Amino acid sequence: TRMRSAEGLSIDEARFHGKLLMWLQDTETGDRAEIVLGGPENGIWDRYSAQGSTECPVSGGSPCCLQAARERASNANVVVINHALLLSDLQQGGGLVPDYDSIIIDEAHHLEEQATRQFGSRIVHEALLEVWDAHGNPRGLGREIVVAYRGSNATVQHRQETEVAVQSMVDYVERARTDSQTLFAKLKSFLAEHSDGVDGQRAQMLVTAGTRVQPDWSGLEIAGEELQGAIREVTRRLQELHRSLDGLERTSILNYEELRNELIARVDQLREIHDRLGAFFFQIDTAAIYWVESAG
Repeated sequence: TRMRSAEGLSIDEARFHGKLLMWLQDTETGDRAEIVLGGPENGIWDRYSAQGSTECPVSGGSPCCLQAARERASNANVVVINHALLLSDLQQGGGLVPDYDSIIIDEAHHLEEQATRQFGSRIVHEALLEVWDAHGNPRGLGREIVVAYRGSNATVQHRQETEVAVQSMVDYVERARTDSQTLFAKLKSFLAEHSDGVDGQRAQMLVTAGTRVQPDWSGLEIAGEELQGAIREVTRRLQELHRSLDGLERTSILNYEELRNELIARVDQLREIHDRLGAFFFQIDTAAIYWVESAG
């Protein structure tokens, strides 16, 4: 519903939405493997994917492929899953995969690589820019909330309060975008000077205690702290937006519950990014491995 009501979609988003809506008419599983996506479509998919969810992310009686898949798995004698789902289940202490007595791991020599992906964390510059686009660009969440008021019987005061909160959020999103670009530009410069070597076209650097005492590392910490501050401000504005929608269930705001749920999900997403930055720059774990890499 929210996809069909979105305005001003980019060419990539319009192509993705058309492809997804056609696919939804035929799919019985909702499995990502059933649909061919490429380029920017993969990032757009993440906005709608239920991957990693512990409960059905849709409301209003809409069919939920995630819930249906879990029901089928819970009634099965044998369940076949991939390494990623197995490790995701272990990471969050169960709940994604039905209880089992025995497990057979095929192609187990790939398990270490997948475990590195699952149990580690990373921040990718392009993905972070996609996050800011999803919040603040002319087709982002802020715009979607403003459009949702059209045709509703919400009071002028409520509408104005929400529009002010949206504009404040968008302003801080732009600050966060600038701080993101600054941080990654500094990281790229640091990597060029201190890189351990190049693997193909990809420069890589292991970050050690010695790396962190280099004279120019402090500039990275300052940039990381600035970005954390901007993320906290965006998070506060999202929470204000959520509060501005309190008690408006009967005002015919388009996709009211979905928007409120989306705001909560975005707050959780930004908190995770904030914490990942803190874990990389400030809460150093001597048992962890840290590295930086650039595609060039």
